[in-house]
Amino acid sequence: MSRSLMPRQVAWLIAAVFAVTFTTVGIIAVVARAGGPSAAAALVLYVALQAWVLVPGLREPLAPPIAAALAVGSTAVAVLSALGLPPDAADRSTVWYVSAVGGLLVAIAARGRPIAAWIGYLGLLAHTLVTLAPTPIATSGIVAVGVWIGAAQILMRTLDGAVRDSRRIEEAERAASGWVAAQEAVLLERRVRIAQTTLVAAPMLEIIAASGGRLEEAQREECLRLEAALRDEIRGRRLLDDGVREAVRAARARGVHVTLLDEGGIDDLDRIDLARVRSEISGALHVTDVDRIVVRTVASDSETAVTVVGLRRVEASGGDWDGEDDEVELWREIPRRLDG
Repeated sequence: MSRSLMPRQVAWLIAAVFAVTFTTVGIIAVVARAGGPSAAAALVLYVALQAWVLVPGLREPLAPPIAAALAVGSTAVAVLSALGLPPDAADRSTVWYVSAVGGLLVAIAARGRPIAAWIGYLGLLAHTLVTLAPTPIATSGIVAVGVWIGAAQILMRTLDGAVRDSRRIEEAERAASGWVAAQEAVLLERRVRIAQTTLVAAPMLEIIAASGGRLEEAQREECLRLEAALRDEIRGRRLLDDGVREAVRAARARGVHVTLLDEGGIDDLDRIDLARVRSEISGALHVTDVDRIVVRTVASDSETAVTVVGLRRVEASGGDWDGEDDEVELWREIPRRLDG
């Protein structure tokens, strides 16, 4: 049982105890006074109405038609009960149905329909004024019923407000926890990237420092490859593992221009599928008859996780290369998940 529902469960238990108590009093009154069929019918109707209100619990408001039917039924209980009462005023001042119907109306108010409860109360009040006159109204219990209904309305409104506040606090806590987790993930990824960058760049930086920036041609080319590898760490993200890094390095050593673009399309892959996708990327990078390879993730709602496109260089007129009319030599779609 959640903490937000405990007060409603307590209210339901109290209403159930009152319902059983009033039913018992009604049975005793009907048997003792031999109220006849009408009083017995009133008691049966009362039990049915109480069950209708209490059996589903107090979690959801009553539907308006049901609340209206219960209000009308509560008045019917009073009318049928009064038909079976003896004519002496002493007995009329101790009728059981006023408190019983009052408990029913309180339960209706607790189920979120205070208007229906007040309508039923007005019917009970009018019936009591007519039936019990000239008995003093204060001794009939009808005033106490009005107080009960008002108290139940205030209590349930306060409880609903407390539940809403509790839910807002819980939502704020979840949002805060999500934000903290996201920040921790960002910090962790940043540490990983920094460590990877240090591992890749540190040896060359030492060479640059030792030579005073005077590098040989082969070293300059290696710097360019290192710069591309660092760019991969930023733009490639989850596309990379040691196998992919080695395949990219080998492709660039062959003179292939490699671009890795992770746009978040594989963030939902589990460890097994991600390892398979990376393995297929490594295999695709071993092609030797292309000048450029672009590895790009696909949106997460696609059945394809990654596309690998290999392009052959086409020179424009005059021997220049503008990169706009490259021929596609390789097109490979790596599925997000394997069937079966």
